[in-house]
Amino acid sequence: MSTLNPYTNPKAYDKLYLCGEPNPGVCAAIDGLGNPRAWDEKKAAGSSGATITYQGDGLADFTARIWLWLPEHFEEWNIWKRLLESPKAKSPNALDIVHPKLAELPTPITSVVVTNVSAPEGDSKTGHVITISFKQYRKPKPAMATPKGSNSKPGGETPKDQLDGLIENATKQLGAHSDEFAEFFNRWRN
Repeated sequence: MSTLNPYTNPKAYDKLYLCGEPNPGVCAAIDGLGNPRAWDEKKAAGSSGATITYQGDGLADFTARIWLWLPEHFEEWNIWKRLLESPKAKSPNALDIVHPKLAELPTPITSVVVTNVSAPEGDSKTGHVITISFKQYRKPKPAMATPKGSNSKPGGETPKDQLDGLIENATKQLGAHSDEFAEFFNRWRN
């Protein structure tokens, strides 16, 4: 999926859709967005460095700020905020979420739970901002990997090892033709 350009499609960034419903007013910002990774670090006593094991992708924590500046935005807010209520069921569903910034991540965020909702902050001149905190929801799946080295050493060889190999090959090739070279050189001298 390609990234939606905020310069050519700025209006698309104004709305955050939760359970298919657009926020009232404008989604002024989404902060703290990322794709965290979980790594387990194991150090050996008396040694420098450590072994790290990838434990899978972590869950993102981020906030969205909703800006309301018209009376009708508050009327819409009174309906939309029901989506943000605390779960009442024993096994509640996570909430589907859509915003271009969420789709820009290497692993897009499509499902969340609400962790906090602020009261409206502001005044009647500049409008009010409501901050909503989310935690990504993603069903667990197996994921573990331990790196063996970096990609800067193709095939486990260092650049010095590769250079030594080239020199050795050139020496062998020259050695295979050394009799021909000696004969040519002797003819040229005479």
